[in-house]
Amino acid sequence: METNTNILNKIDENRRENIRFFGWHYTFAPRQIIEIWVGYLAATLHYFSVGLLLRTLVSPWHRDTTGYGRGFDFKRYLSIWSLNMVSRGVGFIVRSVTIVLALLAEVLIAVIGLMFLALWFTAPLIIFVSIFYGFRLLL
Repeated sequence: METNTNILNKIDENRRENIRFFGWHYTFAPRQIIEIWVGYLAATLHYFSVGLLLRTLVSPWHRDTTGYGRGFDFKRYLSIWSLNMVSRGVGFIVRSVTIVLALLAEVLIAVIGLMFLALWFTAPLIIFVSIFYGFRLLL
């Protein structure tokens, strides 16, 4: 049979474990979650190559340009210039759409991360309330 001292020691040990858990849950784990979250945000920007797309925003699409050739013929010059501008326009549109999609993905990841953190911080309370109401429904 256990003595009162042993029982009190076990109660103290359980309290210390609970304190450690809540310390981990509210300090250490959120820092790691935020680090992972920031990693996802950085990976999304890298995946969509946003930096490169911004640097080459008005470059021709797939470097599709036509040389002007020798001599000067205004009609040919205007035609080639128009084709080169269309190529730049297509490049601008495709890169802009890709950048917008990347920004939408960033916003989505940010919102999901915030929702996860909110759930993380409230999870112990939600679990406790759920158990309490579950027992209340049984009685």
